[in-house]
Amino acid sequence: MGLKEQLQTTTVNKLNLRPATTIHKSATVREAVVKMRAAKLGCVIVVDDDDKAAGMFTEGMLRSAINESISVLDDSVEHQMVERLPWVLPTDGVGMVLEAMEEHNIRFIAVLDEDRHVVGITGQKSMMEFVAEMFPHEVMTQDATGVDLSTRKEGA
Repeated sequence: MGLKEQLQTTTVNKLNLRPATTIHKSATVREAVVKMRAAKLGCVIVVDDDDKAAGMFTEGMLRSAINESISVLDDSVEHQMVERLPWVLPTDGVGMVLEAMEEHNIRFIAVLDEDRHVVGITGQKSMMEFVAEMFPHEVMTQDATGVDLSTRKEGA
């Protein structure tokens, strides 16, 4: 099966989903930054009082906001987030992740259940792992020491 077919038939829940870092919409931008740094992620999913995804705040948004005013750090993350949060369902095809990343020009995609509760996060890293796992011979052309594997014969 080729890449196109794999993207259509493999579902998002088969990807190596990362735990999503969430923050309540009333939290400050400063608190969001602390959570992003602790999780070593470039985004947080903003949730409402019902713990449902309300938006996303990214490091790119932080840079833009700070460029306007440093006082934004004490602002509510709700005022700085993007409400049109790019997301997919666990049962969507993996190709939907690529489409959402391209459409929104973003590295991270939220994975939500049908009630908009956060399941996890996926993005560039998960997609690269997926391609490498599905097509190891096409992707893996060097071993860990830098030796070219593409010319090495397979088998004994």
